[in-house]
Amino acid sequence: MPVATDSWADLASRLLAALPGSPTGLLLAVLLVGLLLLLLRWLFRPGPRPVPFRVRRRALLTDNEIDFLERLEAAFPDYRVHCQVSMGALMEPDVPGGSPDFLSIRARYAQKVVDFVLLDDAFEVVALIELDDRTHRQSRDAERDAMTAAAGYVTLRYQSRAKPEPEALRAELHRLHAALSPAPGRPRPDSRPPREDRAAGPRGQPSR
Repeated sequence: MPVATDSWADLASRLLAALPGSPTGLLLAVLLVGLLLLLLRWLFRPGPRPVPFRVRRRALLTDNEIDFLERLEAAFPDYRVHCQVSMGALMEPDVPGGSPDFLSIRARYAQKVVDFVLLDDAFEVVALIELDDRTHRQSRDAERDAMTAAAGYVTLRYQSRAKPEPEALRAELHRLHAALSPAPGRPRPDSRPPREDRAAGPRGQPSR
């Protein structure tokens, strides 16, 4: 915790009083005051403080994920596609908050992220979409899917080495939701036909 400014001033005055009145003493006093001012400026400087460790920026998405994101946006121009979404933002334990069970359940998924989340115009989640590479383990993926399914989400998984084209992505989502019963008061996502004139271009812009 930084020392209060008046404490530093009191310390400086005491040190100056203890120095002799010779030219050497005056020079030392000037140097001491300068050092104290620099220290105070460093302690009370505006802005973020340096951290005692080293970090660096990293890319949000890999080139492979960027390619798949563009396919998703082309496949679902009327939906919003979000990437790298924390599972903690998608669900919460169905037990009283602050209880040991709440913290224990949350710890099972709090550090996990979903590759892509598809939202409709009402900001309701249509589907969770995962892009799996060779590092994925089927048992862990099944555990993740079971947790998100318990919260009422549908997960679509695709292999990074065989990413489907937009038309195939669109058709699979329509087939999936046609086989599921919609939530009360919520229309099926496939009840609104895709706008083919926008499917090939970026979201919000007609294809050229």
